Amino acid sequence: MARSKYDVILVSLIKHEKDLWDNGIRDQIAKHLETWFKDVLSHSSVYSNSTVRCWWRYNAALVEDDELVVYFYPVASYGDIPPGKCAHAGGCTFQHTKGMLSEIYVRPVADAPNRAQLLAVLAFHEIMHNKLDAERNSVIPDLHNHFHGNDQKASKPKVGFNDTPSGEEKKLLGQHLDRPVKQFLSALMKKRKPLF
Repeated sequence: MARSKYDVILVSLIKHEKDLWDNGIRDQIAKHLETWFKDVLSHSSVYSNSTVRCWWRYNAALVEDDELVVYFYPVASYGDIPPGKCAHAGGCTFQHTKGMLSEIYVRPVADAPNRAQLLAVLAFHEIMHNKLDAERNSVIPDLHNHFHGNDQKASKPKVGFNDTPSGEEKKLLGQHLDRPVKQFLSALMKKRKPLF
């Protein structure tokens, strides 16, 4: 049964550093994701009449089994994904034994003039992996191949690395948004010291 609200839970495991990470950056990331997720929900047979909340939370209470959790770290080495499992420095999604784990790394894009939007795009990209292809019983075999074929040197950017998610990306995610994928909640429940 559809709920009136669908949550994308964002978790900051970064110390407040005004030049890198502050309330303004976090608010912009959430706003970008909410804007895109309104379109995503419109393609869902279950959540088309729901509202979305992309918000920063720090506890695991009331995370539904079809909702999403995304962690923001300064760099990959501080996260919970095992070393060597990530293909690029911006983020990674990995099926941990405790649930699907999506991480975004802030420092690699710290100098980008549009870093809030870029971080939101990275988060959307990892969310797509989270729901569509990182699980053993995935919806599609490979997200990148689904959109761009086998050409690893294609002139098109990889899925999710455009200025904003495409209509096709939002539609595909929306069609599978109600799919339950157990999320990794261990880092959400921990009270950690600032990482830098």
